[in-house]
Amino acid sequence: MNNRVRHLTWTGLLLAGLTIVDAAPARDALPVLGAGALAGQTVRQEEVARFLEARRAINAEEFERAVALFQAVRTESPIVTPRFEPDSYYWEAFARYRLGDLAEARLLLEILMVGFPEARPPEARQGSRPAREAGRLYHDARALGFEIRSQLASQGDADDAERLLREAEETLDISATTPGFRVMPMEVAGRTVTLPVRVADLTTLPDSVAADSLADAQGEPDPQDPQDADDYLQRLAESSERLTDFERQVADYQRLASDVDLLRVDWQRAEYQEALRAASQERGTCDDVSVQLAALEAVMRYEINRMQVLRGVLARDDECSVRLHEEAVGLIAREGTGDAEDVLLGIIETHSERSVRRHALQEMWRFKSWDAYQVLKQTLEDSDDYALQSDAIEALRRSAYEGTTTGAAWMQYGLRNGAVNALVDAALDDSKSESIRSAAIRAVGRRDDVQAAAFIPLYERLDSDVLKGSVFWAVQRKVREEEDMETAAWARSVAFDAEESEDVREEAFTAWAGHPTVTVAYLADLYEEISEPFLKMQAIYAIFERADADS
Repeated sequence: MNNRVRHLTWTGLLLAGLTIVDAAPARDALPVLGAGALAGQTVRQEEVARFLEARRAINAEEFERAVALFQAVRTESPIVTPRFEPDSYYWEAFARYRLGDLAEARLLLEILMVGFPEARPPEARQGSRPAREAGRLYHDARALGFEIRSQLASQGDADDAERLLREAEETLDISATTPGFRVMPMEVAGRTVTLPVRVADLTTLPDSVAADSLADAQGEPDPQDPQDADDYLQRLAESSERLTDFERQVADYQRLASDVDLLRVDWQRAEYQEALRAASQERGTCDDVSVQLAALEAVMRYEINRMQVLRGVLARDDECSVRLHEEAVGLIAREGTGDAEDVLLGIIETHSERSVRRHALQEMWRFKSWDAYQVLKQTLEDSDDYALQSDAIEALRRSAYEGTTTGAAWMQYGLRNGAVNALVDAALDDSKSESIRSAAIRAVGRRDDVQAAAFIPLYERLDSDVLKGSVFWAVQRKVREEEDMETAAWARSVAFDAEESEDVREEAFTAWAGHPTVTVAYLADLYEEISEPFLKMQAIYAIFERADADS
């Protein structure tokens, strides 16, 4: 028996040894120190390459291919939790959104928002727990979510649109239907009730107020008696423009809580600090501006009283508000009403942010009124801010103002439009910089109501080569469009005027050569006659341009 055991033991050891030898790598394939790290690095490089390929598909607008590639980011990685897994959900959702697969896009975003810390929302500090910043994908995901749900709502029923509208308004921290109020959660009979609270009552309070309740902060007594609570709620209801909605809320909760005292308000549990911060618009954290802009777009799509919403946006004053104000200015301008014009004029006059004032000035071209024309004219005349002057020039170029003004006596060609005269005055104003004067000349040249011949008397009053060059830039555009032979002939005479500088003569030659009647054959013959090298070069350029145009 012992011999049998001994033989089996040796046989087992021998087989084990043979197995090890058979499995051992050849000498050339012996493991190298750090091979595991190199393999891991290769995997990471493959992950990066796979993700970048998918992103390139997005940039190329190959959205169907992008969907497959972002799915591969999640499914083909040997790593249990791929590095770009959360990003793949976002970008696949974006690709599906662009393809019109809205339901699937929304589902992907929901998976991202629920399942990954990269898309977690921010949290304010609570007690000993510190504040938490939003995940790096949170704001982008919310913005895309607004876009997707806005499209879905436009295809669905009114309830979908209403829910989206309310969430968008909450994101913007405004309420289109209750100006001057915020909706605030309160505990009533063990249930959460939302009540309208006057914003003005809260915004006057300093942040340093250390109150335990909303009632204390507003100077209200702690309503120990049910009748006191009833009176307070009634005052809120009477002061709110949404009285019927408030009464409906109360009636609903009376039915739900018929066995308890509804009027007993637990003020201590009211979320005072959050309400105060929201109402005073001094938020602990700021939603990414892309989210806010998407919310504003959603509100504009479904809200009837858009101007009221936009006024609410302009009333904001926090770290998030400037970009929203700029966007609101454009939306207000597109309303095209007298009310909208008044709002923009007020912004130009009083807004604290220069960028917002600039946006408002840029939009004044949409209005045909005397007031709109005057603010552009006065800005160009009086401002010493180069950017504002440039904005005024561009707005005057596009101005829809149809009023006429009396131009200078030398304006032989009937330039009576007020916007044109304002630009011409700026071009002739020696106190302004050469670049502003040049921009004004070019702006006149881009207007459709000014003929090429109008630039001849303007040219005669200029002594700067740069400004004269701008005149011929405008003339070149005009003579091509109008086929004005007389103005083209005038440009040719300047080109061969030896008293003018070479730079001006080059510009004049180019303006003349652009006339449709100037042929390649004529330019070739002229080339032989020209003695000045710089004009010969201009003739060569003109020949190539005309030959290219003719072909």
